[in-house]
Amino acid sequence: MHRIGISFFDKRYSLTGDIQDLENGVFALESSLKLLPSDYNAIATVRIYHHLGIAYFHQFEYTGDIRSIQKAISTLQEASDLVPRDYVAFPAIVNIYNDLGIALMLRFKCTRNLEDIDKSIEYSHRVVSVTSPDDIALSGRLSNLGHSLSNRFDFTGDIQDLNGAIDAHQKSCEVTPTNAPERAWRIHHLGSAFFRRALMTGSMKEIGQAIHTLQDALRLAPISHGEIPAILVDLGSSFRFRADHTGSVSDAHEAVIFSRKAVELTPEDNTLLPGRLSHLGRTLTTYFRTTNNIDDINESITFLKQAISLTAPGSNLLPSRLSGHATGLLARARHTQRLSDANEAVAVHQEAVELSVAGDVDLAHRLGDLGMALEHRFKITGDLNDLNNSILQQTKAIELMDHGHALMINLIIAMGNSLHERYEITKSSEDIANAVSQYRRAALFPAGATGTRLNAALKWAKISRYVDDAEMQCIDAYSTALDLLRHHVAWTGTTVQDRHLRLGTYSELSNAAAAAAISFGRLDLAFEWLEQGRSIVWNQLNHLRTPLDDLRDAHPDIAEKVTRLSNELENAGMRNIRLRNFQNTEVLLQDEIGAHHELALEWDTLLTEVRNLPGFDSFLRDMKFTQICESAPAVGTVVLINIHTSRCDALILKFGVLAPLHVPLEQFSYVRAQDMRKDLQRCLSSNNLRLREARSGRMVPFKSSSLKLSDILRELWTMVVKPILDALQLKPSATPPRIWWCTTGPLTFLPIHAAGIYRGNDVTPAETVFDYSISSYTPTVNNILKSTNKHKRRPQFNGLLAVSQSDTSGLPSIPNTVVECQNIQDMFTTAQLDVTNLREHGATIETVLRGMEDNSWIHLACHASQDAKHSTQSAFQLHDGPLNLATIIKKPLPLADFAFLSACQTGTGDEEISEEAVHLAAGMLSAGYRSVIASMWSINDEYAPLVAKEVYSQLLRDAEDGPDSTRSAYALHQATQTLRETLGDSEMALLSWVPFIHLGL
Repeated sequence: MHRIGISFFDKRYSLTGDIQDLENGVFALESSLKLLPSDYNAIATVRIYHHLGIAYFHQFEYTGDIRSIQKAISTLQEASDLVPRDYVAFPAIVNIYNDLGIALMLRFKCTRNLEDIDKSIEYSHRVVSVTSPDDIALSGRLSNLGHSLSNRFDFTGDIQDLNGAIDAHQKSCEVTPTNAPERAWRIHHLGSAFFRRALMTGSMKEIGQAIHTLQDALRLAPISHGEIPAILVDLGSSFRFRADHTGSVSDAHEAVIFSRKAVELTPEDNTLLPGRLSHLGRTLTTYFRTTNNIDDINESITFLKQAISLTAPGSNLLPSRLSGHATGLLARARHTQRLSDANEAVAVHQEAVELSVAGDVDLAHRLGDLGMALEHRFKITGDLNDLNNSILQQTKAIELMDHGHALMINLIIAMGNSLHERYEITKSSEDIANAVSQYRRAALFPAGATGTRLNAALKWAKISRYVDDAEMQCIDAYSTALDLLRHHVAWTGTTVQDRHLRLGTYSELSNAAAAAAISFGRLDLAFEWLEQGRSIVWNQLNHLRTPLDDLRDAHPDIAEKVTRLSNELENAGMRNIRLRNFQNTEVLLQDEIGAHHELALEWDTLLTEVRNLPGFDSFLRDMKFTQICESAPAVGTVVLINIHTSRCDALILKFGVLAPLHVPLEQFSYVRAQDMRKDLQRCLSSNNLRLREARSGRMVPFKSSSLKLSDILRELWTMVVKPILDALQLKPSATPPRIWWCTTGPLTFLPIHAAGIYRGNDVTPAETVFDYSISSYTPTVNNILKSTNKHKRRPQFNGLLAVSQSDTSGLPSIPNTVVECQNIQDMFTTAQLDVTNLREHGATIETVLRGMEDNSWIHLACHASQDAKHSTQSAFQLHDGPLNLATIIKKPLPLADFAFLSACQTGTGDEEISEEAVHLAAGMLSAGYRSVIASMWSINDEYAPLVAKEVYSQLLRDAEDGPDSTRSAYALHQATQTLRETLGDSEMALLSWVPFIHLGL
């Protein structure tokens, strides 16, 4: 009977997975014990008990019936007790102890009896200690020890257990042969342990290590391997955690893909299905926070409820699944403001707390979640009892939580929220002071998710005005928020595309910070903050291209490392996220992403190393206002205009002046700027100014409309530009000085370079900014400082590349582009200057890129496209396809100097991230061109050649030493004036000549 039992469960069941084979094996082994004579061989008896214990163990794994694991433990214990004293070295005893350790661990997972897991670890330690290094069983025994330590950590939160588990799993992987079939799940368990530690510490490096390790396991596991769903669950958890920390939409999406696939691969009768359904539900809740799509949270709640329905009422896993369900309900309640969802969230959270056993490490989270649900219900009902109860639950949660745990930050913020809410009712100075303290603590919490810390800092800043030390608190809060925004939310370890997407949420942060600083009289700080919080992504790219002459002279090896890393990091940031197929599921190629993260971490470490070198403490740091002043252009004025809901101001920078000149724009407002932007859009739309279209040599009649460009320009003049010119004491002049306009918010979409009072056909003289200054734009002040420092001497002209594309598939014909470029070729040939003219089929991506490498100037006369969602995919339309910004920026262009973008809409960006200047002209500045002529909206094909011809005529005048790009702003000023003199100041004329703008030096 013994042999029959073994053949059923050890041979047939292991191959078929048929529960009947297992049941037959159990019956045979039980029968063999009943038939044993009293004097039967002791060792043989031990073997029967051992095999029966293992059979019960497998029975439990299949059915989840706790009675089976109880039988397994008692039977294995009986086997252990039957081993004769003189057989203590008997190898079977080691195997029995090993299996006892596993069985006790499984019972602990059901009962949460700490004595079980302590004994399990004791047995596992004993087994490992007597196993020789060359024993093939060592890897499995080390793995079992790691499991037991991980399970005790999950219950107690003792980091030493987790460190011990990682050590055991690493050793297990080291001694597992590379071709061993179990290697995949050994690596899986190591990755899972790395994830647990990242969850506690908040370490991005460790979560990257977890993802990389888990992917190795997934690659090694055969398609049919039963471990695959478990690996997918842990991968989903890891991506969900990283999405919470970084705000990465792609990570959140990836988490859903893995979690969903894990459920699909799990049979309906598998005891692990409820846990995987719960995990998928939680993942969809996280995903909902990035999509705000109600379908996502509804699906989440469906899965979470299904998981609970499949969980036995007395299961120790029930509190966790109830908590997940309640979290989904609360997320939906916040979205819909439905009281029924809020009530259910409170009730389910309460049940999860009541069912939690003493000592459960997750009890703190559940109390905190209950507090958050109560606080939200208060917002709906106004019942102060809910708010007071919320604070009580959150206080308990904070007392229970390990104060170094990464998730502690959520409890701290929740407490701050409740205290702030209560202050709004009671006006208690103690409540608001405590709320400020909680938000400050959360914002500075090093292990917290970056997005969570940033939101805490913003709340800290918002309510700081209510406390006695308001200025200090507000300044500290915004300083912390901007630091988190630049170094973490816009982390260089993600793609430029991903950074722009995440920055959209915080597009007005620098404006709010600057407005606060101005209100406190901190003008220098306001200037610095506006610089630090705008065009972050382009500034990061500029940092990666910073000349390293001083560093190379002093430390050539380190300079070489900086150069290598910066190039690799730039290319990684510009990559397109590629997809691969996993079991008919599209998933991101995470090796590429992981390598990018490693580069960013290495870059951060290298920056610290360089800044510790004597004389390099300010290497690639943000400039202080005094440094900005010292680096400002010697001629001209920089006007930085901050537009915020609380106030609008201009801060003026002049070379050598050590404090900004402040001009309050008291007549202007954020709302008015928004309205004017919408008016301009409607005005342009009503006149079909969306694409650059051919006009057959004839002017298009102006469409009468109540929305007139002249009215917008008049308001800009009276409310914004004229007060600034008056503060500068400028007068109309035939040789006006230079002004660089650095605008923010909705003002970035408005043509302040053409502000003025236009009389139309009236003979009364107009009063416009053209009479007072030559205007340029700059995305940031640093951009022109960088160009000034880069080219202390006038750059040498190295040829012009002219590109024309009159007929692009699917777009209107623009025949004058060919004439435009031919005129330019003729002018430069006459001046005996190098010029290359690529037209039509000759203007391909390859030939244009090669020409950009070989020439310092470029003129692009073609269609262009702005991609608001994927900024680096904005492109110039060439013969064989789009030449996008990502491709241009990745290409080293050492000669780059001047670009004329005679293409439609190259100088306006995305209204959602107006502070990031995500348009083609800003991209060309980042690619290395220091002066750019572009357009704010569609330009007329009839007039573009006239403007271009006049610009180049001015640049070639008196150019014995070659044309000078620093005169391009003056050249455009003259060209625009010439076109204006031809067309006049009618509405149709304004729409034709106003869009031309200059950016950079």
